[in-house]
Amino acid sequence: MNRIPKTGDLYTDGAGRIYQVIVNAVYEETGEPLVVYQEMSGNFQISARPLQQFTGENGQERLFEKMQKKQEQPDAEKISAQTDTAAAPVKKESAGQPVFEQNQNLQQRQISAVKKEPAPRTQSPAESKRAFRQITAETSKEGASYYEKRRRQMEEREQRREMFRKTQRHESATEELRANPCLMKFLEADTYEEKYHVLNEIQNDMTDRLIDDIAVVLDVVIPEGAMNDRFHQLRNIILTRQKYETSRFR
Repeated sequence: MNRIPKTGDLYTDGAGRIYQVIVNAVYEETGEPLVVYQEMSGNFQISARPLQQFTGENGQERLFEKMQKKQEQPDAEKISAQTDTAAAPVKKESAGQPVFEQNQNLQQRQISAVKKEPAPRTQSPAESKRAFRQITAETSKEGASYYEKRRRQMEEREQRREMFRKTQRHESATEELRANPCLMKFLEADTYEEKYHVLNEIQNDMTDRLIDDIAVVLDVVIPEGAMNDRFHQLRNIILTRQKYETSRFR
């Protein structure tokens, strides 16, 4: 089991890239330990990963291996050998070549042999904290975006359900209208005179629901009360409209 990474520790992945640990952190919402680290090449990207995934603990696949001190130190013997190899051809220079040119060539070869890539700039503690806050803010933003998306999906789903329920209620009301032959007979009457006669014919089959349905058709309101009183109110309304209809067509 790997020990907890420390600030400044170097790790390498399967591709041979090197990373430096910046700081150990904790995800505020879940308390999960995190490792914030920086790539030591390329664009020097700063990333964060859960500690267990970083170290391969608790059955997690290990993504990084800690570099030993021999890997961290520059290979001085190799550089020395390269320097000696570069300097060796100077002995074979032509005796007629000026000493100044020989020394200049030697210096250029030594510089080329020893030249290395500039050491990557490590971040200061303040920069590391700012980077961690940015990572945490982006993570929180992604979580808020997820919950906002879920909220919109739930609202859309509820709207579709409400539309489905309204359609069912409308279809149910339509079926009830079709199932009542007395109401259909009233609706098929063309004039108020015919409607008045139909109303007298269906008086014995009259119900409060039928009175409400006919009132809706006539666009009137029959107050609640005894059914006999409501029926007479409905008949008087139709009789009044019948008289108005008769006088209009004279």
